[in-house]
Amino acid sequence: MKLTYNKEVVLATINAGGLGKGLSQTDIFKALSLAVNMYKDEPYRGSRNILLISDGGQVFSAEQTAYLHHVFKKMRLNLYWIYLRSMKGMTLDASDNDSLLWIDMPERKLHKAFKKLGVPYQAFEAGSLDEFSKAIDEIHKQQSQPLIVEERVPKQSQHDLFLSIALLAFLPLVLSRWLTVLGVYQATHKP
Repeated sequence: MKLTYNKEVVLATINAGGLGKGLSQTDIFKALSLAVNMYKDEPYRGSRNILLISDGGQVFSAEQTAYLHHVFKKMRLNLYWIYLRSMKGMTLDASDNDSLLWIDMPERKLHKAFKKLGVPYQAFEAGSLDEFSKAIDEIHKQQSQPLIVEERVPKQSQHDLFLSIALLAFLPLVLSRWLTVLGVYQATHKP
């Protein structure tokens, strides 16, 4: 969904999280495809960002990876992923201290796939509300730049011309009022 301040929509989304989908059923490709389609008919006006917030991963097929690479490049999209860590100690990037169970995690494969898209991409790992808030603040700092907007501006100001026309239209009214007052005055003050 688009970013919103509508509390009812946000709460409904949070409540929908408990409807039975699990890590093994996370369809990241579908979510990204829907997000891309939100920009489909919009003119480019500056920074275009997709923010993915997920606790799971997915392994993309070659066709899905090629599609995402093509549309992200073509539409000049940036990708941010806030990974909600579900396992303590596991990170998206491999390290020497990793458990053997973490080596083949879908989240890590997804992170590698995003890095290979060739578009601006940044991942944040959030295991607490504080880390989540810091990630949102960092994204906000990076995207606080002016947007390009279209505004029609007249080639030259017509202000003086229209004021002159209004003054010329007003002068006959003042003159007729003055002549009326003068006529009434002369009629009432005849010697």
